[in-house]
Amino acid sequence: MSFMKQDINFNLLFLIGVIIAATVLLTLYFTYAMGDVNVDYNQLDGVYKDTFHNLTQTAFNLKVCENDKVNISENLNETLSIEKKAREEYNQIYEQTEGELTETQKVLKETKDDLTATLTELKDTTNDLNQKLAALSAAENNIEKLNKKVQNIEDDLDDIQNCADNDDIECVKNIVD
Repeated sequence: MSFMKQDINFNLLFLIGVIIAATVLLTLYFTYAMGDVNVDYNQLDGVYKDTFHNLTQTAFNLKVCENDKVNISENLNETLSIEKKAREEYNQIYEQTEGELTETQKVLKETKDDLTATLTELKDTTNDLNQKLAALSAAENNIEKLNKKVQNIEDDLDDIQNCADNDDIECVKNIVD
């Protein structure tokens, strides 16, 4: 048994040596393989951090854009509402103004017609007045002539009276002729 014992110890030693060698080889292999994995991991970690930062920035920008979109949408709706009210007011004012314009044109036409009639009447009245002024002027001239005749007759009458007071018939004949 000592032979077996010696053989088992030897086999055990050999097995332990193989396990140690395998462990060393596996450690070296994994260290070499994991070294590349560590470098790849560090590179991927940097890319991940950059991507995460970009994604965070993009999410923030997206949120800002969404807020801007909401604000723009609200402003657009408000602007459309204001435009609609402005159009309604414009249409109402336009219709009112158009009605007032039509009424004003009608009043102006009536006023023009009245003025034309008044002008015609004024021309007729002016013609009548001119005719009456001409007749009045002629009548005044006749009155003036008649007044001169009356004055001359009165003067002759006074002269005749003076001649009669003086009993001068010759004087009366000169006056009458």
